[in-house]
Amino acid sequence: PRRQIDIIKGYRFSANYGAGYWVFINPPGINKVLVDYYNELKTGNTYSFTFNYYGSSNFGVGFQYMNFMSANSLNNVLVTYTNGSTQIGTLKDAVEMNYAGISFGYRIPLKNNKWRMAADIGFGYSGYENNAELITKYIITSNTMGANTQIGFDYSINKNLAFGLTGTLIRASTKSYTVFDGTSTKTVTLPDDERESYVRADISIGLRLLIE
Repeated sequence: PRRQIDIIKGYRFSANYGAGYWVFINPPGINKVLVDYYNELKTGNTYSFTFNYYGSSNFGVGFQYMNFMSANSLNNVLVTYTNGSTQIGTLKDAVEMNYAGISFGYRIPLKNNKWRMAADIGFGYSGYENNAELITKYIITSNTMGANTQIGFDYSINKNLAFGLTGTLIRASTKSYTVFDGTSTKTVTLPDDERESYVRADISIGLRLLIE
């Protein structure tokens, strides 16, 4: 006979830590050293906090906050300017991306209700900041909207505590950003087909507090 899915109403608070991958295409025409530099910059650490309330039929609403951080640096970089002059210095990027938004999801109790699968989709604010350096220091910032898809599995340790594994995909991009060089700020606008990607995929583990 077909199994009847249980209805489990209640609140779920979760805290997660894991690894993230920033999905972007490397700048065209760069050498292998810079390819390796940007490939390393794509990986970073992530942490998140989520809140969900599940009601009838196991459907829920919630709020999610997620943070991604990545950094890399390279010394003795040769920079050639448009007038033909050159200069040697440091290339550095220290990136932080934040996402905060609402979510709508569904939770499915599995075997003996010890295991539960939770899936969410949502949308919200996506922020970007890069404390960068290329000979001189500057700060790049951008704010845009993003969308989030998440799926995970929880294992109940006891009535009020669970351990979980979560996979997340955040989709966001922008066609404009600001650059502050310490004295002035300018806005850079990109063509539609060259939008800056803030897409990232995360996988994380953490604890869940259950109030049911």
